Amino acid sequence: MTSPNGPDTRRLRRHLSVAGTTLVELLVVIVVLSIGILAVLQIFPSGLRILAYNRNAEIATKLAQDEAQRFVGRSDQMPESIDPVYYQYDPTSMTVKTYSDRFRRPGDYSLVNTGSLDSTGNVVDSGGHTLGYWPYLSGPNLFRRVVGEGGRVPAPRQVGGYYGGLMVLQFTPIAVNQLDPGKFQIYGADMNRLLGTPQTGETPQSFQYYVQNIDQPTNANLILPADSSIQKTYRLAMAFYVSKGGTTYKKDRDDIPITVAPITGGGFYTLSLANGDPPINPATITGPPQNPAQGWLDTGETFVSAELESIRVARQYEPILTPDTFSDPYQYKLLDQSLGLILFSDQAYNTYELRNGRRVPLEAHVNYDVYDWRVMRDEFRVPDGQVPQVKLELGNWKILGHRDVDNTVYQGLSPFIPDGKSSSKRSDMIFMDMETGGIILPKSATRLSGGTPLELIHVDKSVGIATFYDADNDPNNGLTGEIVYPGSTLASDINLTGRSIRAMYESNGEWMTQVSMAPVQFNVSQTPDPTVSEYYVGGTQVGAGSATRVYFPLSSAGQRVTIDQIWYTDPTNPTPLQSMNDQSFLIQTKPADSTGLAYIDIHSVNPNASAFDTTTYGYAVSGVKGASITVRVLWNPTKFEFTTDPAQNLSNLEVWARSWRSTVAETYSRRPGE
Repeated sequence: MTSPNGPDTRRLRRHLSVAGTTLVELLVVIVVLSIGILAVLQIFPSGLRILAYNRNAEIATKLAQDEAQRFVGRSDQMPESIDPVYYQYDPTSMTVKTYSDRFRRPGDYSLVNTGSLDSTGNVVDSGGHTLGYWPYLSGPNLFRRVVGEGGRVPAPRQVGGYYGGLMVLQFTPIAVNQLDPGKFQIYGADMNRLLGTPQTGETPQSFQYYVQNIDQPTNANLILPADSSIQKTYRLAMAFYVSKGGTTYKKDRDDIPITVAPITGGGFYTLSLANGDPPINPATITGPPQNPAQGWLDTGETFVSAELESIRVARQYEPILTPDTFSDPYQYKLLDQSLGLILFSDQAYNTYELRNGRRVPLEAHVNYDVYDWRVMRDEFRVPDGQVPQVKLELGNWKILGHRDVDNTVYQGLSPFIPDGKSSSKRSDMIFMDMETGGIILPKSATRLSGGTPLELIHVDKSVGIATFYDADNDPNNGLTGEIVYPGSTLASDINLTGRSIRAMYESNGEWMTQVSMAPVQFNVSQTPDPTVSEYYVGGTQVGAGSATRVYFPLSSAGQRVTIDQIWYTDPTNPTPLQSMNDQSFLIQTKPADSTGLAYIDIHSVNPNASAFDTTTYGYAVSGVKGASITVRVLWNPTKFEFTTDPAQNLSNLEVWARSWRSTVAETYSRRPGE
């Protein structure tokens, strides 16, 4: 409304008083909103971290379950044990040797024998000797010693240009130290052990040996059969006592090689264990170089005695180099030492031996070290389809030439892979044919597309999807790929449809799938210092342990064992002598025991048990067997780098190692016949 004299100023003033917001009010609103937004933003990082952890935990659980199923599914090739290790420089051979570490607890991933950590990441001992690169001497890679993997020799088949029984080891790539060849051994079933000495005129039997005076420091002997025409090598495993500098301590070895030269007409070879150095003559041995002084005694040690039940002897397989033909069932050819491809004589599958009065097929067992648990080993069959795809377990792959977790340049996987054109190179992914051990090529060796090699397998490394392309574009002959067979350097065409493939790669975040297992069979130790495959019955030595506990090395903590029979006394029972049969126990360390060992306690079955009875039948415990298999999947989302300060490097690695995440899957299985 407008008056004759002009606008209504009262209404205008009233309108102006409610039409806007003051500057102070705006500032207050901005501050309030800013505080709220900042508060919300602070929630997101922790929320994202939780989401990332939950996602990784789900992936880890699936990985662990899949690996456990794969491992149990190959029970016919299951090893005897997977042991922790430590590394020690040997001044005699001037090389780094690997030993089983019974004192290392599962989950203890700290460095061993550490003097310093140099600027390149190498672990150096207190004497200044380089032991190796840090990932292999710390973390889950400390549990990498595989003992006795194998079983019956595989049936012969055509493998590229070779013919024989192919065994593909489960945890490839493997580590083969040419300066310490005993760590890679292939041997048959255990021979029968006899006490004393052969009778005069006795004919040596290939399946048995003798031990004599095993508890004496100077007269302990091992008596082995010798052939009339060929040299034989035996594998000796035993737990034994040595003296050094006035101190007696226990050691165990599962890989002592003993070479026995032929004896005219056959006969027996007597080896003095006190000597400690098997008679190795490099001039007569083919295969990896051997050190004439290599024995089971280190510098300054003298032999004291051995544990009788721990002694095991088996015939060792002999490697052939040239010509590539087999002349004896106990021969093999190492087709690829990194990928663990072992070809056995075509005669071996149909060869039988005597064991305990019956004929059994020839067996082959392998001792080796896993190269790196960080290598993922996905196994799958190539599906049908014109352009088949496979989703692998992990994405975010490590890429050759990119920065690794310690800010060094990633060098790829350890083996050199053939390119199908007579050369080889390092790669960040390997596709291996499980039927022949051949390498499937991601890029063609002969076919071109636009002047560049035709891509045959495309991998989206960010998500882990492998896509296979038909090399000849002819669907009538299946999915054509290219393969380099063992022993060859050139590519051949192969139909990939339905073939079993093992894909190997590493993933950022230091993902690892580590398998451990209790020894299939434990032997009794006479002293409260059991090795990795021994147990000690508490109370059998004065003041050494509880009389109701069976003791194990710390490395067995958390594993489950079964015990066939336990004899013990129960003063509350009308018949004091009691027996437990076929019981299962979890090896524990808490509450801590005065021995410092892991243990099982029969009080968990009968609280009234008072002591083991070793007098009635001469033993209290028998048939102790490992029953559990543990798969740990670990990852570490953080990074670090090395400096020129060795002390700072150790600190950086220790801080980084605190960020390990893990999940565990357990299962129970035994090898066939155990």
